[in-house]
Amino acid sequence: MSVPIDQLVQEFLINGYVVFEDFIPTRKAEVLHGELLPMLEKVRARDSRVLSGDLDTGRGRVTEPLRYKIETPWRLPFSDPALYENATVLELLERLWGSSDFLMSDYISYHPCPGCSVMNWHRDGELFGANLVLPVFPALSLKIALVDTNEQNGSFELLPSTHHCGVPELSHVPGSGGGQELNRLIESGRYPSRMRLDLKRGSAYICDARVIHRGTPNRSDHVRMELDIGYHLSWYDPRNRPLRMAARDFQELSERGKQLLSRSRRVETPH
Repeated sequence: MSVPIDQLVQEFLINGYVVFEDFIPTRKAEVLHGELLPMLEKVRARDSRVLSGDLDTGRGRVTEPLRYKIETPWRLPFSDPALYENATVLELLERLWGSSDFLMSDYISYHPCPGCSVMNWHRDGELFGANLVLPVFPALSLKIALVDTNEQNGSFELLPSTHHCGVPELSHVPGSGGGQELNRLIESGRYPSRMRLDLKRGSAYICDARVIHRGTPNRSDHVRMELDIGYHLSWYDPRNRPLRMAARDFQELSERGKQLLSRSRRVETPH
């Protein structure tokens, strides 16, 4: 991650995303992958659209057929500050938002499994109004690839710079309806910038929530596993479940960590 911060800022503002090559060592990504596999097995066995299960051993749900979302427990290796308190990432967010007053909103992982189909084109963040475009969305997520991603296992596909477009017809968000119409507009048009983020295990990226994108089919024999750490400006309500952690773990955080996790729910046992 030797790219100058000024360049990262400009790449994000223009393209709507930025990549951090070799964000964590490959070995660390392998350890995280190994910790999540048994959790995924439990979530897959339930195959429920309703969030359920024990946080430490696998609490999650199916979001679309063969696509699973799991809440991350606050314990090692997931609680390593190198993941959520990376100096370059925090500086980038401060520069983009013009403020250090932001928090961690959620901590999850995504698991598109073999056989899952293509998703509708969509945005993860709604427009605040027709033809109203903020320079940067107030909630952003750091996504860490825990396996090499490619066309075979369904890498992330996007249309760069579409976060600049405030046309309501292009504002489909999952669950809001209208996905087929957006699919028709994109699949029938010519978009030379359409691309995939094929990443090496341990690399990461941040993408503006308004960039039009989709998950693609996983035709491989393994899960495309991705860790997702969300951040949001303090005034913005992401409507996510608060992170749960033991009170003693909160006290062991750095001062910056305590600020980032100030809205976490401290309990005797986080399970």
